Amino acid sequence: VLMGHKADKTTDKTTSLSLG
Repeated sequence: VLMGHKADKTTDKTTSLSLG
């Protein structure tokens, strides 16, 4: 989720689901 948050707010949501 940290990576996604840095990359983009929208990506954060997707990354969060991927990482769990």
